[in-house]
Amino acid sequence: MSDFYDENSLFCTDCTSDRGLQAKIQLCSMKGNCSICHTESVYVVTFRELATWLEEIWREWYHIGEYQPVVRSDSDRVDYEQRGDEPNLLLGELVDFVRDEEEVLDTLIELMSEGDTYEVMQGGEALIDSCQCYQKRKLYLAQVEYRWEVFVRSLKHHTRYFNNSAKEFFDCLFDGIQEVHSWELPQNSQDLTNYGRRSNQPVVIEYAPRSMPIFRARKATSDKVFQAIVDDPDVELSNPPDEFATEGRMNPKGISYFYGAADRETCVAELRPSIGEQVISGEFELTEKVVLLDLTLLSTSYHRKIESMFEDDYLEKRIDRELLRQLERLIAQPVLDGDEFDYLPTQAMSEYLARHATPRIDGIVFNSVQRAGGKNIVLFPHILRKDNHSSDGFGAGQSGIKVKPESLIHHQVKRITHETTERDIVDRELAMFFDYPDDDFDYFF
Repeated sequence: MSDFYDENSLFCTDCTSDRGLQAKIQLCSMKGNCSICHTESVYVVTFRELATWLEEIWREWYHIGEYQPVVRSDSDRVDYEQRGDEPNLLLGELVDFVRDEEEVLDTLIELMSEGDTYEVMQGGEALIDSCQCYQKRKLYLAQVEYRWEVFVRSLKHHTRYFNNSAKEFFDCLFDGIQEVHSWELPQNSQDLTNYGRRSNQPVVIEYAPRSMPIFRARKATSDKVFQAIVDDPDVELSNPPDEFATEGRMNPKGISYFYGAADRETCVAELRPSIGEQVISGEFELTEKVVLLDLTLLSTSYHRKIESMFEDDYLEKRIDRELLRQLERLIAQPVLDGDEFDYLPTQAMSEYLARHATPRIDGIVFNSVQRAGGKNIVLFPHILRKDNHSSDGFGAGQSGIKVKPESLIHHQVKRITHETTERDIVDRELAMFFDYPDDDFDYFF
């Protein structure tokens, strides 16, 4: 044991920056003189108790680092290097010491390892080996997707309306969404089509009036429709009134959302016009501030509020945050005609964001499935034309967007291209096909 500390030494809440550990120490309701900072504290815990907590976390979440082959530039021989970090470094990050106390770590590791002698004699491995590097365990892909599947089954097959479990699911998923940032963002934060790389970009983005163009298109199915759009594009090219609103990926039938795109080509492609059909597209501009959740940024997102491994619901929070990173992939799957039942999860998500999210969300951005690289923009009813909606609760009289009449363009479809995925047919059955994200195998980082 250290010359400075032993199992009865005291550790106070002021000696760590980890919120979860601070809360756990406070539950012990012990007062005493901290052995590290030497101040009288209302909340302290013994080194023995702290070591017990650390041992539980270490056994569940850390393992000896894997070895990977490395080829040196000055040799043809293949060497093997162990991945991971030294245990002292990992434990220091876990406890998040306010003061750099090497003696404290040495004492805690010794207390954590008191049962090692018996385990090693039985052929097991030491809990902590100072000669080894260690890695933090990852989440299995199945854990993340199972969380989503439970929600989808609940919505489809258990309770459709007044589904409290769906609200609780989204409460957890979008908790602190304003603190979620991404390493990816447009070079121009108002341009959704040109992406560069920079840090600290929020996924909830505020757009000022006239700061972002939004394009929307409509099929001109007859000369009468064509002329109506040209004569009054602000009405005819905008979202339809509620009574004419068909079911979409983000809206149920009878509730009108504004479906647009970040560029003209994408908004035309999203209509899936046939050869020979005519389409009119136009550019809309914002007339008021709009707050959008950019789902395309979630895959590279991180939460600025780091979850604590000392919290009882740490695993659930990890799963929810990994699920948030995978959300855009999960909801962007193409839905065939007649399978609109699969729209329920995305419709529920949109309604939650429009009605319950904090801060207020006015719309979402997500990748187009019809055009590679294209981005769709959906605006929720509360910022659209009030006279398009049957509920007095929507809007404030005027719409938050308006069309630029001079921006209308006529398109006539001349050619359609298709991109396919090929699968062999073996013994009258389709060969196995796994559509997982790049670099995802057994688990996520």
